[in-house]
Amino acid sequence: GWWYRLIPKDKNIKPNIIIPLKEIALNEDFESATPKVVFAKEDMGSLTNAFYSNPAPVPVNTSSKAFLYQKSTAFYSNIFFQATGYKFNLTAQNKITLKVFIPSYNDYTTSNAVAGDWVSNTKLKPQVAVKLQNGSLGGNAYTTQTEIIKGDLATDKWIDLTFDFSGVSTREDYDKIVIQFGAEGQAGTGIFFMDEFHFIK
Repeated sequence: GWWYRLIPKDKNIKPNIIIPLKEIALNEDFESATPKVVFAKEDMGSLTNAFYSNPAPVPVNTSSKAFLYQKSTAFYSNIFFQATGYKFNLTAQNKITLKVFIPSYNDYTTSNAVAGDWVSNTKLKPQVAVKLQNGSLGGNAYTTQTEIIKGDLATDKWIDLTFDFSGVSTREDYDKIVIQFGAEGQAGTGIFFMDEFHFIK
């Protein structure tokens, strides 16, 4: 025979899934065509390449390869790493370090189209932003993000940068790292380089 099991509506509750906090070091030098840390691309230019010849193999970065980042005309062009199955344990692991190269040949003077009247900056900028986000929020991940911007960077030389997120070490919802060169919200295009990505203590 057939049997039907009826469950009261107020008892039909979805299980509470707990996503663990983990401290997993992320290190990428872009020397191998098969990367250890895979960055996804969001509206990036077609020249973007995670295994590109270093444009200036001199100190502080003498490695042979680097990540070529091409900002497209999209207002929110970026690359990101999304953790799978865990959230970042920021109490122990809250520093992101990068080496960046900002070419002077990009056009930093022209005013570009912007995403809306809330965007005050219209120009490509010699800067890089790193953001921590809650990827489970999907397209709304930016609403609870923490962002650190390093701006007015020197051009045509490799620079060591540290992004210190210890100020939000009690957050337990972050699982996504976004890297964004050139300033968001405007349609200017540009080429940038990065190397020696580390997510460490």
